[in-house]
Amino acid sequence: MVFEALAERILDWANWGITIVVIMIIYEFIRLFMTPKKANENLIDQAKSGLGQHFKRWWHKDKVAGINEALEEEKEVQLVSDVKNKVTEATAEVVGVRNKKQLTNVDLTVKMGGTVKDIGTGLDDAIKEFRRLNRKTFRQEKKMKELLESLDKKEKDELKDVQVYENQILGWHKEAKEALEKARSHFQSKIDYALEGLKNCKQVKGAAFPISFAVNTSEVDKRLKSLQDALEDKSFLAEIEVAEKAQHEAQRDLQGIIGKSRVLWAE
Repeated sequence: MVFEALAERILDWANWGITIVVIMIIYEFIRLFMTPKKANENLIDQAKSGLGQHFKRWWHKDKVAGINEALEEEKEVQLVSDVKNKVTEATAEVVGVRNKKQLTNVDLTVKMGGTVKDIGTGLDDAIKEFRRLNRKTFRQEKKMKELLESLDKKEKDELKDVQVYENQILGWHKEAKEALEKARSHFQSKIDYALEGLKNCKQVKGAAFPISFAVNTSEVDKRLKSLQDALEDKSFLAEIEVAEKAQHEAQRDLQGIIGKSRVLWAE
């Protein structure tokens, strides 16, 4: 997850930063003892100033790349939005078929049918991602503990909210996963069931396409209406909204973690 990657990255920066500092200090001390005594004071001032500026520039450049990389690797935000978009698209396809009063093989298997199947695939992918995040909880907490232990007291005070944000993010992920599991249950029992019922009804199975039908009276339209009702079910749409909102809250808390961590690279 993002905040685990961020903690690992910061620890890497800290370890590399310490190494660079030690090497440069040793180098400056060697120069110090090889320089005439009257020049030592100016050299010490230059060493302090040069070391600080060099380290800040290096740290700032690396931290920007690291955060961008961590954010780009995360995909759970988009997964939830994709599911919502697919539901809207599938509903529009069903309404379109009913309005034109004709069902084609392309409608059944690709446009309308394919989009409905994409909803199920999207729900499965999103749930899988959130389960993966939960399995990594222990490792993430360990890394964050190491990060906090590596900080000075002043930095610990600045980052005291990091663990609060972290726990909130885990809670949001849990809420999103549970909502998506409820949505998937509805998909399997109502939406996918209605689509399969349409494919297997007497008027469709084995028939030559395109199939013309009468609205509100034919078996095809009744099956299409059942599919539309399942897609527009308020409780189903509400679960997707819950998941989407939870993920936005998680993203907000992630920004809080990044903001609190800026003490490590403040200029």
